[in-house]
Amino acid sequence: MAFNYEVIITLGQYAAFLFVAAAIAGKLTDWLAPDRGWVGSLIHGAGFVAVAVFSIWTSAEIAPGIPFDAGAIMVALAVRHAGYAAGFVVGLAAMLYRIWLGGAGLTGSLVLIGSAVLIGILFEWTRRRELLPYPFRSVWTLGLLLTISLLSVLSIVPGENPSSEPFKGAGLLVCLLYPATAALYDYMITGEKKRQEMERELKRRAYYDALTGLPNRMFLSDKLGRIMERAALRRKSVGLIILDLDHFQTMNDTAGHTFGNGLLVQTASRLSRMLGKNDRLVRLGGDEFAIVRECMDRGEDIGEMANRLKAAFQEPLRFGGRQAVLTVSMGLAIYPDHARTPEELMQFCDMAVYKAKEAGRNTWRMYDKSMSDSLYRRAALEEKLKQAMAWREFELHYMPQIESGTGVIRGVEALVRWRDSDGQLIQPGDFIPLAEETGMIVTLGEWILRTACQAQVNWKQQLGRDVLMSVNISAVQLKARDFANTVRRIVWETGIDPAYLELEITESMLIESMDSVKPVLDRLREIGVQIALDDFGTGYSSLNYLRLLPITQLKIDKSFTNRLEEVEADRTIVESIIDLVHKLNLRVVAEGIETEAQYRILHELQCDFLQGYLFSRPVDEEGIQNLLRVGRLEVPGSQASA
Repeated sequence: MAFNYEVIITLGQYAAFLFVAAAIAGKLTDWLAPDRGWVGSLIHGAGFVAVAVFSIWTSAEIAPGIPFDAGAIMVALAVRHAGYAAGFVVGLAAMLYRIWLGGAGLTGSLVLIGSAVLIGILFEWTRRRELLPYPFRSVWTLGLLLTISLLSVLSIVPGENPSSEPFKGAGLLVCLLYPATAALYDYMITGEKKRQEMERELKRRAYYDALTGLPNRMFLSDKLGRIMERAALRRKSVGLIILDLDHFQTMNDTAGHTFGNGLLVQTASRLSRMLGKNDRLVRLGGDEFAIVRECMDRGEDIGEMANRLKAAFQEPLRFGGRQAVLTVSMGLAIYPDHARTPEELMQFCDMAVYKAKEAGRNTWRMYDKSMSDSLYRRAALEEKLKQAMAWREFELHYMPQIESGTGVIRGVEALVRWRDSDGQLIQPGDFIPLAEETGMIVTLGEWILRTACQAQVNWKQQLGRDVLMSVNISAVQLKARDFANTVRRIVWETGIDPAYLELEITESMLIESMDSVKPVLDRLREIGVQIALDDFGTGYSSLNYLRLLPITQLKIDKSFTNRLEEVEADRTIVESIIDLVHKLNLRVVAEGIETEAQYRILHELQCDFLQGYLFSRPVDEEGIQNLLRVGRLEVPGSQASA
């Protein structure tokens, strides 16, 4: 059991208090009633016993403010009462000594009792009055105790009696000890209270979200296990729903963090109003919330609550005179149906959220075992991808772009391929999305850009002419803070002419973050790099992109070129795009050309450049060098025109 300093401080205080009270009462008796007789002496002794009992009774009610365990409380009370008894014995010895020197009589005894009780009341009142602030209360208490101590020095025993010297020495020691212990007690108790308040505040900050006031992820991690244990004892279930606000980060970036934080508070309020008596709402962090449903009946459908949550977000959220419509993707899991531990329950909910997002967002998914299998495959691929990054298992293939009508190769598009340790070639669609999710695309993209630029410089040295090098850029790369500086550094280090480097971006990047993308594109154009808008027509195809952004070339998506022969509307759209882009003094590339009919239509529509399997599939480094040495590819009708 831990030692507690409060016991010793209290012991010293009350022993000293009883001694001083007895000394002062004795001196008052000397002044007012020098002859007390044996009756007065008995009353005197009884009065002192009453004072001791009063002190014990009042002090026992004082709450020291320090938490004890049950055993410590018993020991503290025992030691404290022993201290009171010791103080009583010392004070009683002093009183008996006084009685032997002479009687006080009835009046003197009453004065003795009254003065001792009054001192006790004043002392306890100053100690217990919580209305006074700590500094004033301490000064008040200390002043009173110093006054009592000075009086006791003068009144411990009659000064003319030589035998009083030992008592004077003891009284002086008590006078020094008593105010010091009282002030120390005040200081330590107040410091302990402050420490406890600080601990409570730290715990609140650790377990509760500062923005919404909701319990946080740490709270959930700490409590979820106990919730599951209680459910198991009652043969109940625990449901967990994790909610993720769709596209919240994009909205937060464009509308500002103040507005975003306001929406999070409104979201917390709306969710709180939908909770049942067994539900608990938690903010996991960012735009993620969780709802724990305790003590569910086995087989209870938690999906009904998910549907109500989804419906609740159809109404706009409002903050600061503005509003926003947000949707939620939710993942659901149940203990013990799906998981046995808190970690599994949260992990499986996260998997279900991921599947809800894959399904197009604004929906919910209940966990099932196939999600774990998919996740494990994804985790294995991620680990394999990390290994490929370290071992440089990637290579570039190149798709030629030709001039319409002549077949002259004006440039190439660099396409990354992954050849694993088994020699198997893995296509970009199988690993690029994972690389983007994990952030590895930044490192991989830099390697692709550097390798492509170095290849272009090597070809120029071999062929004596420049070839346009086109490289696809991921949205993750474009959002990186130092992307433009990375491009500038690679251009300088490889020595490529920036006019022959073209970076391809997609419409989806512009839709998600137009305001943040434009400054980056402007900096790239300052370097001298060309900018191509890829997959034009697959998104919203806002003409503002062409007007506001520094685009130098536009690529028509193959979803339009594939149906040029069959769908008249597609032909009309492509014709309109080419005509508009030419009027803006931009160049047009059509991709995905696979038939002669597609080629002839695009040639008639005066499309500038073409690429597709009709002319060449992507080829490796050696293959593209052979094509570049020839300088042109065969196009339909080229021999006849020759």
